[in-house]
Amino acid sequence: MNFNADGTGIMNGEAFRYRTEAGNVTLTSQQTVIKLAYKISGDSMTLTGPGGTLACTRVVEGKGGGAPAAGGSIAPELVGKWCYVANIYATGGGARSSNRCFTLQADGRYDYYGESDSYGPNGGATSQSGDRGTWTATETSLTARSASGRIVTYTMQKKNHPKNNDPMIVLDGTSFVTFFNKPAWR
Repeated sequence: MNFNADGTGIMNGEAFRYRTEAGNVTLTSQQTVIKLAYKISGDSMTLTGPGGTLACTRVVEGKGGGAPAAGGSIAPELVGKWCYVANIYATGGGARSSNRCFTLQADGRYDYYGESDSYGPNGGATSQSGDRGTWTATETSLTARSASGRIVTYTMQKKNHPKNNDPMIVLDGTSFVTFFNKPAWR
């Protein structure tokens, strides 16, 4: 989450405007208006709202200490192609197939491609999506900075597939399995 001095900001790649008043901050985006209580102590800020409390730490780009300005670094063990694949078949003759793959390059670039096909008794639909940009990671997060300007940080876990022990990256709860032969996470 970025708060700029001019009253604008970005959260999960979405732009918002904000204003503060009497210990509250109001975030306004195209979709919603959220009012949160806030408390700042040094480089820490706590936001509290109906969904709970979020603790934030100030990161000043270009300064040493704390988290890296880029939100992490290039993690060599994550370099490679990672895919999510799902196939669902309905008893009434319908089906849905979805696959999403991204490739994390050693130079900090990424490519993403996704495709979804749905078919039923009355027809079908296909959709495709793609993106590219740069990436960094910490032990618990992966940040994608799209060439379009959108920045998204995913929570990340490293797990091994329960059936074949292939390494997986779990991003915001969705498991992406290695496309190439890689050793299991230790």
